[in-house]
Amino acid sequence: MFRKRNLQITQRILRGLSGFLEFVPTQCILCRRTTYAPVSLCAGCVAELPVPLHPCAICGEEIPGTLYSIFCSRCLTQPPPFALCRSALLYQPPVNRLITSFKFSARFEIGKALSYLLCKQFIAHYNELDAGFPNALVPVPLHNKRLQQRGFNQALEICKVLAGHSRIKLQCDLLFRCRHTAPQSKATSLAARRKNLHSAFRVAASRTDTHSRNAQTTTIPEHIALVDDVVTTGSTVAEAAMMLRRAGVQQVDVWCLARANR
Repeated sequence: MFRKRNLQITQRILRGLSGFLEFVPTQCILCRRTTYAPVSLCAGCVAELPVPLHPCAICGEEIPGTLYSIFCSRCLTQPPPFALCRSALLYQPPVNRLITSFKFSARFEIGKALSYLLCKQFIAHYNELDAGFPNALVPVPLHNKRLQQRGFNQALEICKVLAGHSRIKLQCDLLFRCRHTAPQSKATSLAARRKNLHSAFRVAASRTDTHSRNAQTTTIPEHIALVDDVVTTGSTVAEAAMMLRRAGVQQVDVWCLARANR
């Protein structure tokens, strides 16, 4: 009883301290000036970041400003297996450099700042549609070999921020990377990218923990948000979404920090 009481007191102190820390000045990751923003990005730098202006309503790729359409020609002829792809930013300078530092130099403050921008758009999107939030957040997984090399999965770190602000369940036991593939950036064509990802993912429709008296089963949500850092051609998220749909997921929405044009 005494230990439980102490734990409750400690949790209240930590919650209060986390609220106080939002007002502690930090250094903007771009201009290096002092900012009191919730994350390490000042309002001035946020306003100058490249954002999607005319994205395709399905794949999220920028449509040339001269075309008066809400869908790109590719999605009209060959719709992807996901319902939509949305990004907070465009994969252009300085966003590309920031994400590279986050992924390959473990700059978690950068990941948190960009994830916060994505989270604001994520919540606003579903509030405006009034169509119901996803049942679960699923990060695009890394193969164990790449995870050991990098030390963390950047998609999972983004999911943690989204889950913390949206209260949506983070489900990491649903989608797995079962085949170690070459980096997609090394593929020279769309066909090569698709071939590289063939059978790269699997879905754990049900998994029983035989080491426990209480059997644990991985459930299949009806509606999920599939999260990654960057979407370029969309091959990776399309392959993952296809496997999820085959496993029984009714709707897959893709969310990423930045979208690159093919």
